[in-house]
Amino acid sequence: MAQTARANDVNRKFWEQAEQEPAWYVVEAIEGKEFELSIALEAAFMGSAEVLHLVEVVRTTRRIMAGGVMRRAASVRKVSRFGPLIFLRVAMTKGLCEKIFHMPLAAGVVRCKDGERPVVVSAEMIEFYKKSDSFGTAVMAMQIAVGDTVEVTQGPAIGWKGVVERVDNRRSLILDTSKFGGSAPLFVEAGHVALVVQCRKRPIEPDVKLRQRKRA
Repeated sequence: MAQTARANDVNRKFWEQAEQEPAWYVVEAIEGKEFELSIALEAAFMGSAEVLHLVEVVRTTRRIMAGGVMRRAASVRKVSRFGPLIFLRVAMTKGLCEKIFHMPLAAGVVRCKDGERPVVVSAEMIEFYKKSDSFGTAVMAMQIAVGDTVEVTQGPAIGWKGVVERVDNRRSLILDTSKFGGSAPLFVEAGHVALVVQCRKRPIEPDVKLRQRKRA
């Protein structure tokens, strides 16, 4: 009972501060709708919040046959660096969490393990995301699977270890840090971590159920 009382007190203090001080939170889009959700969030908050959708421009070249001649065709596409995740700086309330959850393109605000408090991303991490590039990310992601233990090698979270919970777009990772003293997940790009322990039984494919439907 004492533990429950302490948890309730922690949650109460969190919400009191969250309502007063804007901070960075993480909003998850339903699968494939992160670009549309980013636009929808911008429209919904009308400048009262800062929306950050980190995107990488990918240029590719392929050979095509045109008029009997082999030619090179270049294409450009935008890729979400953190998969379905969009960062939102706002003064958060429980009511606002519910409002975001009920947006047609949103799976909801990403929460801590207790399911009560939204995950807060530090301003230092956000600045690192903005300034860093994802060089080597796609290559490194091919070596990492759900269940592996990795260590962050760059940025404000350098030295932190976590177990890979999810791999998005073969680019970004969500790390469970609870085994190493953390209280919230870490969001990192695969190029910014080093593999520490490989999971013995590697899953056939990453868990994508959360992105395919809203949380129950």
